[in-house]
Amino acid sequence: MTRNVTPPSQLLHHLKKQVGRQLRSFARYDDDGIETSYVRSDITPQQASRRMRVSKHIYESEKRVFDSDTLDAGFGNIHASVHYFDGGILIHLLTENEYDVIFSVERSVGSGLSNFLRECSDQLD
Repeated sequence: MTRNVTPPSQLLHHLKKQVGRQLRSFARYDDDGIETSYVRSDITPQQASRRMRVSKHIYESEKRVFDSDTLDAGFGNIHASVHYFDGGILIHLLTENEYDVIFSVERSVGSGLSNFLRECSDQLD
């Protein structure tokens, strides 16, 4: 049986199954705007909307820096970016479609990454 599920919906379902309440928000965006599909109940729609706009702006700025023409050939194309904040982890997944995806999770979801970043930061103190 063929399932009629769009890739963003499929990813959202996967995230809900894998991380449950630790998923904070989920949206897809393109040149026309941002479509938020999920916001955890303790996050206001206004907070989520602002964060998604800021997230989109962050990525658009990064995209100019990581243009494949200016990047070291050994790195290739950028496929994702991760931003580590006090209150959570923000992830951009870049697709080959007309849209990209932004989602945020609690820091505990990326515990290995969190520990690694904390250890590196501690070396600078």
